[in-house]
Amino acid sequence: MSLTRLLTVAGLLLAPITALADTYYVDGGAAGGGDGSQLTPFQSVQAAIDAASTGDTVQIAAGTYIENLTCNKGITLQGEDAETTILDGDASGSVLTASSFSGTIVLQDLTVTNGSAESGGGILFNSCTAEVRDCHVVGNVCSGGLGSGGAIEGVSTSLTLDNCVVSENTGSSLTAGVYVYSGTLLATNCTLEDNDASAFDVASATSMIVRGCSIRRNSSSYGGAFYVSGVPSYLIADCVLSDNTAYYGSGAVFSESSSGTIENCLVSGNTVTSASSVDFSALRFTGGSGSVAVRHCTVTANTSTQTAAISVNTGSSVTVVSSIVWGNTPSQISSSGTLDVTYSNVEGGQAGTGNINSDPLFVDSAGGDYRLGTGSPCIDAGTTVSDPPTTDFEGDPRSVDGDSDSTATPDMGCDEFDLLVALSGTRETGQTIHFDAMAPPAFEDHFVQVFFSLTSGSVSGGLTVPNSGGQKLMLDVDALFNEMLALSAYFRVQLDASGTGATSDVVIPAGAPTGVSLYFAGLSWDLGSPGTFDFTPTQEIVLQ
Repeated sequence: MSLTRLLTVAGLLLAPITALADTYYVDGGAAGGGDGSQLTPFQSVQAAIDAASTGDTVQIAAGTYIENLTCNKGITLQGEDAETTILDGDASGSVLTASSFSGTIVLQDLTVTNGSAESGGGILFNSCTAEVRDCHVVGNVCSGGLGSGGAIEGVSTSLTLDNCVVSENTGSSLTAGVYVYSGTLLATNCTLEDNDASAFDVASATSMIVRGCSIRRNSSSYGGAFYVSGVPSYLIADCVLSDNTAYYGSGAVFSESSSGTIENCLVSGNTVTSASSVDFSALRFTGGSGSVAVRHCTVTANTSTQTAAISVNTGSSVTVVSSIVWGNTPSQISSSGTLDVTYSNVEGGQAGTGNINSDPLFVDSAGGDYRLGTGSPCIDAGTTVSDPPTTDFEGDPRSVDGDSDSTATPDMGCDEFDLLVALSGTRETGQTIHFDAMAPPAFEDHFVQVFFSLTSGSVSGGLTVPNSGGQKLMLDVDALFNEMLALSAYFRVQLDASGTGATSDVVIPAGAPTGVSLYFAGLSWDLGSPGTFDFTPTQEIVLQ
């Protein structure tokens, strides 16, 4: 063998070998003395954490584990699912404390509950990178004051939350459901509700991004949904901030000495209860250095004892663009700072380019449906100057030519009005309209019945409108939904006096289920002896 080949082989033998990640198994019903293998799992989660190394996974079987866990390594704690894999802190400390390590700790498919601590009632992260995904953090208690988290607390931590439920956590009047100090926060598609605390308290962090979250019925002293302080860059987008309560500050967002954007958000039904004359509101901007843009938001039905729904204090700078500020008590907007409002619908009027003062014609204000109804003056009344988002708060495309003037301009507010399908043709006795729908194969076995009616017609299935001709129109379609539904949604065909077809629109009454998408692939209008009118629309119809 040549010297070169010998040296090559020797080099390979001496090369470092990267260790493969291991998986340790936990099953509370297993016999004692296990080694963490799949055949003989550990009985406790802590035993698996102690055995694991950075990069390893702890696979936790369904069950309830009453433990107060500590971790100082970047590993994955993986449950079977959040409904069945439960970490219970026994009200004797944080359920999990993780601190001071490199790598990333990941919690997946777990419920974290019954923790009780001065900081981080459910989970306490300190000086680490953490991801919490598809978890429920519920029923934890924090006894600390301002600057502590009832559900999750992250100090000097890069924290990611995705598709989590944070609910029914309690603490003192100044705590938060999720508290982040001197780190970063990314929260997507989460539900934070019924916490006796602010949903989020983020202070002195590098950045905060909260997108696609539902934040409802939280209650605190400052900022029912958000208390943001000393954050140089934040984004709150595509969120619903509704029915939150604060005693001071803001029912929805209290932004102090911070800069950011609030975009595509519904801010409704939030309340500030203090009778103080200080500027307390649904959205409050204060501090000496903050600059915030409020874009494509609907701010409505919020209540304060003293001041406007949007309050801008001295030293703060706020722009409001393509938004709706309507129906708040006692007033809409007040400012002692720098304020610029454009292309917005403000009740009572507001100086600025493109602003209007007209009833937005929500679909059902009394029922809490603040999407734009047919004929709303907010349709196509926003502006493209502010680089509008490409979707609305429900993910529907923006912009849509909602007023049929051949120009697609974004709507004011968080919702983009859906202009759906137009029909024309000749009315004949006994006509039927057939829609064929396409859906991914996984949904082939599901369908939804949607009832359509003439303006002066009757509809199958109990939804009836007087009609002398007796026409009945009915639609069966496959839908992107996971159960059988019967909707009170109907297609209204406008007919002129001669009986010839004109245009049509879709009316979706309040109370219709959410999240149903209908993809219409084709339409045939059976006219009997005159023949068949065929039409293939391309518009996706989403019942929101």
